[in-house]
This record gives sequence, structure tokens and C-alpha cells, in this order.
Amino acid sequence: MFLQTLGGLAEQFFTFPGVKEGDFTQMRLLAERRVRSSKEAHIWAQIGARAPKAAEILETRFGAAAFYPGFSAFLDRTFGCPELATKENFDEQSYLFANRDVVDAIARGEIASARLHFLTHGVEEGRQIRVRRDASGDEFTYPLILTRSQASNFQIGEIIAVEQVKRSQLLATESNVAIAVVAPSEPHDATQTFRSENSIGAGRLEFDALATQCAWRSAPVYLAAFRDACVEIENGILLFERDKAWGDSFFATVLAPGGLNRTPDIFPLDGRYGWLRRAEAETTLDVETPVMLACSWASRVNHGHWLMNCLFSVYLALDELRSERLKLLCPPLSARQREELVRLGAPQTSIIEASSRYVTASKVIYPSPLTTSANMFPGSISLRFLEYVAERFACGAQGRTAPIYVYVSREGFASGRLMANERQLAEALADIGFTVIRPHELSFSEQIHAMSNAAIVIGQFGAALWNTGFAPRHAKIVEIATSNYVSNEYLFLSHLCGREFYRVMIAAESPQNRAYEGESFSFDAPVREIVALARKLM
Repeated sequence: MFLQTLGGLAEQFFTFPGVKEGDFTQMRLLAERRVRSSKEAHIWAQIGARAPKAAEILETRFGAAAFYPGFSAFLDRTFGCPELATKENFDEQSYLFANRDVVDAIARGEIASARLHFLTHGVEEGRQIRVRRDASGDEFTYPLILTRSQASNFQIGEIIAVEQVKRSQLLATESNVAIAVVAPSEPHDATQTFRSENSIGAGRLEFDALATQCAWRSAPVYLAAFRDACVEIENGILLFERDKAWGDSFFATVLAPGGLNRTPDIFPLDGRYGWLRRAEAETTLDVETPVMLACSWASRVNHGHWLMNCLFSVYLALDELRSERLKLLCPPLSARQREELVRLGAPQTSIIEASSRYVTASKVIYPSPLTTSANMFPGSISLRFLEYVAERFACGAQGRTAPIYVYVSREGFASGRLMANERQLAEALADIGFTVIRPHELSFSEQIHAMSNAAIVIGQFGAALWNTGFAPRHAKIVEIATSNYVSNEYLFLSHLCGREFYRVMIAAESPQNRAYEGESFSFDAPVREIVALARKLM
């Protein structure tokens, strides 16, 4: 058994070239298997004495003799060295990490706290803590407690005491956590909007399943205030009171597909999560004004998320930003992103771009649109937002007549979802009077203008279809979707806008659960059938 464990750990550890302290893949392997370096090193010495041939094979294949000293050093740097717990050196987090059974006992309600366990059992049992030996100021927090309120968008974490305040009181409240609901949850049903009988394609079972899911409930739109909070600025995770994470922000990043690849300092451990808080990656913001987190990982790289998550969040706080009672906390932005924030109405002086990975401030506002609920399950407030955006960005294409029939092309756009015969489809639609646009080559104003007179919009499932929110009320929307990567968000948007919605569902070879995790795939669109549907709608 030990040989298997040793070989497996060594093989996986050395899979990662240029291993360094910041690579948490090997740390998870270490922690989840609870390797104790002193014990394993002793066993390795015994193997070398009793079975030199086995030791030689392991050394040749895995470099095992060098493996354990390096692993031991990595353990000590990351989590600290094991040390007998005493009243003088006791630290709750260090005690919990070294004694996982205590974590479980607290979770089951069998004991109130780590300190109580230490006083009643730990002293007598000779329990350990892990103490960091370096002077870097890094801290390891485990377990992170995921939290939420009744107004949270997702049921992630435990409900905590959150003060419910009026919007006008939010910035002034002295509570550790307070929340102001801007728009309540709403029920919607797009059954009558979805023209399922006109949809075509091979993915009939998947289509029928989605066609029965036309009803949805929009989540509450809220602004939440946190005192002395720490924000993971790259991805939009909000952490507070040292060991707590706001569940909505955690869901939006860590629990999203690929989340752990984006958050090397936050990682799973025995069904929970830990956080290595690195001193050199953190800065404290010296401003008296509250700051609002403006971006999440998705809104930085995707037009639809930038629109419906970031810009929507800023829209909610424009009054406070204009009156200089609030500032925006952003990662480094592109020139275009900065320009669009200003054009939306945020003063240039309200934008703070932070280069540190973690930013701590005395008061941080978290807006609920940063979660995917803002785009996956939109409410009526999103229509007011889109109307406002159309007004603010309307002047970018004066003097040009907007097309009536629009095909939204992704050709030339880097994506893992590739329509292999897109050029053929674009040419066929152009032949019957459609204008082909490539949103990724246009300014935001030009994208809005391209939709402003559309009677029919056809496009592949993707972020650019959020621009259909700028089309006239009578427009008909045709979504080209694959059975392994589809949802109803554009149907829901069309319903809110009072439009008819059609979907062309295409069977795809890639399994659904892997496609949503970022697997690349390609497909062929049924050109003849799509053109026939377009003619019917014209």
C-alpha cells in the first residue's frame, strides 16, 4: 500500500514542471492524503534497508529519495511545521488544520469551538498545531465558511445574520454585513413566446426538454455591504471576517467551470475550502469612500458578462458614483472597458484599478448582478438597464441605416464552440437579403446600432446574442444551439422584450457535462433548413 501511495504521489507531484510554492495542485494532493513527512521519510529509510531493489526502482522512476525532503519543505512553507499545541501558542486555524476530526466534530455540533476542544481534550491528548516558520506574514485559513442571506441568488453556504436596510442607508450602516434589495424576485413564463413548432434540427430530445423549462424566477437584485472585507480582485471573490466567503461571489467564480484554475490560493480540502492568504499579493486600500466590486472573472473576458454583470452592477450604483459617495474597485482594465464605464455614466475619478491580487477596504459593496443569475435568469429591471444603455451608446453610428435582417457571425472569433460551415451559412443568408455582422470587430455603439432596426436576428448561442436586447419589440430571434451547450437565457430575454423566439437545435458529439467544462467542439449547421426558416419569417 505504501509503495502505491509513494509512487502515486511522486508521479503526480513531478507531473508539474517548475513546481513552486504557488502551485496548489500538489498541495491538494498532499493535504487530501494527509501525508506526514517525518513518518513517510522513516518508512522510506526502512524500504531502502529492507528492499533496496524496490528503493532503486522508485528512485529511478520517481526520484523518491529527493521527493520527501522537498515535499516536507513544501509542507512546512505552506502550512507551517507541526508543533505541540500549548496555551501560549494556540491558534484556532492552525489547530483546525492539524486536527481534522475537530473540524468534523464542530460541524456536527458536538463541540462549540476549537479552543474548547483544546482545553477539554487537546492538552491531555497532546494535539498539534501547524506553525509557520517564515516571516512573510502569509496565513492559511481553513475551513472557509461559505455564507449567504435570504436574498442571496444561490443557496450556497449557511445563512448568517445580515441586516436588511433601505438603499439610502446602505453606505452609512455600521453593520459587519448589510443588504439592500433593489428589485425583488419575479416569476416569468415564456411558454407563449417559444415557437417550438417551428424549430428544427436533430437534437429533438434535448430540445423538448428545454422547451418544457420556459418558466423561471428571477433572483432578487441586491447590493450588500461588508466591513473590513478582502476582495480577490482578479475573479471577484469577497472574503470577510477572516474565515468567511460570500456564497454568491464564491459560486460565481470558484464553483463555475474551471474555477479552481482561476483561483490558485483557494482550493478544496476534504469537501471544504481553504485559503492561503499571501501577504505579498495583498494591499489595503486607503480611501474613506466605500468601494464597489465591479468585475468578476467572466465580465473581464466575455462581452455578454461584461454587459449583464459588470455594466449592470455599475448601473445600479450610478447615483452614488456621481455624487462621489462610492468608488468602483476594478482589476486593470482595457482602454475600451474604461471608456465604456465612463460612457455608461461612472465618473473617471470613481474608477480605482488595483494591481494587487487581493484588496482590503474598510467597506466593500458586492452587487448581485456579478453572479450569473443576472444573465441566466433576468428580471424586468434588466430591461430598464438595456434601454438606458441603448440611450447612452446610441450616437456611435449616426448616418448609417441599420439592417432589417441580421446574421450574427462568430467567424474569426476565438472560441471552443466552432460552427465548421459558418461561412457557407453566412453566404446563403446574405443571398436572401441578410446583413452579416461580426460583433467582435465592432465597437459597442456599432453593435447596438446593428440591432436597432432588426426584424429578424439569427445567430449562434453566445455572448453576442445579448445584443438582441437592443432590437425592436417586434423582432424575431433565431438561436442556433447545440444539444451539449445550450440554455434558455436568450429565450428569457426575448420573452421580457415581447419577441418571438425560435431555436435550431443541433445534435453534437461532445458530451454535455464536458462541453460546459470548457471542452472544445465543432459542428455543422443545417444550412438549407436555417435558410428555409429565415425565408418563412421574412
